[in-house]
Amino acid sequence: MEDVVFIEKGDRAADNFDLLTSKNYVKLSKDSVERLLEEFKGGRRNFSEFRLVFARLVQARIDAPLEIVWCFALSHLHEVDTAGISLSDRVSFARKLFQTISSCTTSSSGEKSAAALAPLVSEIFEIVVAIFVEGSGVVSSKSEKKSARKIRHLIDGMSKYLSACDVNKGHNSIAFRDLLEFISVWSISRSLRMSEASDEKDQLGAFFPLVGDEILKGIFEKECGLGVLAGLVMSEVFLLRLCLKIIDQFRGKNGIAKDALRKELTGWAV
Repeated sequence: MEDVVFIEKGDRAADNFDLLTSKNYVKLSKDSVERLLEEFKGGRRNFSEFRLVFARLVQARIDAPLEIVWCFALSHLHEVDTAGISLSDRVSFARKLFQTISSCTTSSSGEKSAAALAPLVSEIFEIVVAIFVEGSGVVSSKSEKKSARKIRHLIDGMSKYLSACDVNKGHNSIAFRDLLEFISVWSISRSLRMSEASDEKDQLGAFFPLVGDEILKGIFEKECGLGVLAGLVMSEVFLLRLCLKIIDQFRGKNGIAKDALRKELTGWAV
């Protein structure tokens, strides 16, 4: 693996202890997120100077809030506006997101670890569309084939990671308004359909591109548990793997026999 992000430990232990035991944590979290959003609205795309403050916020809590984890990930990624970079760079961007987010949730519950990958899934969905759907829909160039291979490996890696997450014990709920705030924090990372959404429902649908309308309606109208978010992420990763298998099967390249495909998909579902 390359470009793995590690959180610094030790030198600022005293500061982090004070932050953990004081009311300053909530205020610093709120102020830092709001400032980051204001900087984005002003045209800024490099958030590296936020790295230290979000690193402290991540370290100060064993189970840091989702929006803090996502902002910490953003502070390590300079190419946050994916609209202007190459397909290969977008794949590298996604790989770094996976490494960064997973490194921030090693001490979190299975639900938090899985749910934290939600923005990564929406990013990967856009990459898959760009590779296999947009344009001619034919992966022909050497660069496209390399990107397709890497994104498959990333999806497989995410599937293995999620299979190790225990999502049966969490009961924490997230109010929809808070969830929308988390989404707005993450939307600064790229120019996708989410940034063009006309209302909150469309924004939620763009953030969870493979989730049905009825399920999204339930999330929109009620509080959503971390276990539900984790389940959505796991379902979307399963569907992404399914889509790629079907694409290979119909194109006759790197495909597998129908019986073998059916057996493999049944195994995933179980």
